[in-house]
Amino acid sequence: MGSKTYINYCGKPKSGKTTTIAFLIDKLKKANGFEKYNCEKEGKQTVSPKEYMCTIEITTKNTKRIVALSTYGDNIETLKDNHEFFDKYSPDIMVTASHCHNDYEHNSFIDNYVSDKNDALKKLAINREVFNYIKISSIKIDANDSSIEKKNDFYAEYLYNLIMDSLKMLDLQEEILSSKNTVTC
Repeated sequence: MGSKTYINYCGKPKSGKTTTIAFLIDKLKKANGFEKYNCEKEGKQTVSPKEYMCTIEITTKNTKRIVALSTYGDNIETLKDNHEFFDKYSPDIMVTASHCHNDYEHNSFIDNYVSDKNDALKKLAINREVFNYIKISSIKIDANDSSIEKKNDFYAEYLYNLIMDSLKMLDLQEEILSSKNTVTC
């Protein structure tokens, strides 16, 4: 078992977070090694058909990896739903949208979740596990601005590359750990 990565895509309301993660999901479904897509509407606060939670299985170097994504995180209740969803599937990579841009309550809630998970992973794996936390802030563009789709697509591509690089790092980490466990005489 390798490290886990939590990506918090945060920004102000109407900054395109939900749309960007929906674009990201489409990109991941087209990824090399894509195997399975599972979509759930578990969140109690779901208000839009664009807002949902899903898992995507991608095989890298013969290992099935799970990426869990939630397109919403507007308040603490939805973030709790997201974390329950992540805990249910125990994914390698977690992605959530959130309104934590300059919001102490949201930032603290996510920081505590990541810290608790990191502590638990360290205890389980004798300090070899790492729970990475990456926070990316979306810039707000006026909804009437013609460049909004380009911005959303840019961020989706950026997040896609970040996820694919993280999956490669997991493979590399496992190769290194397994080679350290191999004894040659």
